[in-house]
Amino acid sequence: KSLVAALADRWEVCGYDIIAHGINDVLVQGAQPLFALDYIGTGRLVPRRVENIVRGMVRCCREHGVRLIGGETAEMPDLYAPADADVVGVVVGLVDKRCIPDPERLEPGDVLLGLPSTGLHTNGYSLARKIFFEVLKWGLDTFVEAADSTLGDILLQPHRCYAPWVSPLFEQGLVKAAAHITGGGITDNLPRVLNPRVDAEIRRGAWPVPPVFKIIQEAGRVPREEMYRTFNMGVGMVLIVDRESLEPVRALIQGRGETPFVLGELVPGSGNVRYIEGSGPERSP
Repeated sequence: KSLVAALADRWEVCGYDIIAHGINDVLVQGAQPLFALDYIGTGRLVPRRVENIVRGMVRCCREHGVRLIGGETAEMPDLYAPADADVVGVVVGLVDKRCIPDPERLEPGDVLLGLPSTGLHTNGYSLARKIFFEVLKWGLDTFVEAADSTLGDILLQPHRCYAPWVSPLFEQGLVKAAAHITGGGITDNLPRVLNPRVDAEIRRGAWPVPPVFKIIQEAGRVPREEMYRTFNMGVGMVLIVDRESLEPVRALIQGRGETPFVLGELVPGSGNVRYIEGSGPERSP
């Protein structure tokens, strides 16, 4: 994504993304994010570029009550090309023992809720760039009718931070587990929070897949299974709740301005993700 940002000279998104990604990783542990640190490596130190990256970090930190307490900048022309920028960040949080997710609590019948992503977030860009720039030969200013946006705006949508929805759910004990859907997609990320007695059964068609993923799949002839293993496919966070908590959880999320998707449920299994076909109305609790 930083290579796309370099082409567009829109570096602020890289700073925002690294903090948002880190906050999400802390949230799924049941923790409250406290502070962040950063590292920026570059072949040639361009003050405006570094300023824009840090501005993005600060904006995300301010939005979610996180302190940016320090960082490091390195100019290494023998390691990086002049236009390169390597953006790294770490977010540290504090978790109350009662909020730590316990996989042993998960059981068949628990519901999988998805929160929508803003697109690719920060994963799958090597494949996406190859398809858009080399196969389709599009530029950043190409207008994509299916998404009603330019390619540049599609690829540089910020990585969404889910703190406003996830933090209250853990605090109120309404969510059993959560998975941040990053590299590896739902297929590889969701099993991290499962126990070996359940599978996550997900209904394809239970949520709207953003046009960008459909374009990538068709233009790149990418197998469907690989799409779900590489990209988030429009789901940036998966929550696992028991059926009795489904409506309170949905009400809290909707009250904060978002509509979750019922993706499926846990079934007896061995800690894996399985997909089934179906786009009908969700099963009643």
